[in-house]
Amino acid sequence: MEQNPDGANELRRQKPLLRVLSPVPLSDKDEAVGAQGVPLTPGRSIAVDKALHVYGTPFFIEGELPIESEQSKTPFAG
Repeated sequence: MEQNPDGANELRRQKPLLRVLSPVPLSDKDEAVGAQGVPLTPGRSIAVDKALHVYGTPFFIEGELPIESEQSKTPFAG
């Protein structure tokens, strides 16, 4: 977006809810930290829009993840 500000403005006009994630420092234990200040759990933490969901709300996500390759169907439920 910095390299193409005109394109960035057009994109923001087309997608007003577009969120750009910005880097945040790691915890003192070199862990990624979420918006609540809690360390993220690899393979389990998800991003949510706080305008739509309350932090801490439980989610059940079911699907198939292409872990081995794009054709792989690895069941996932969490």
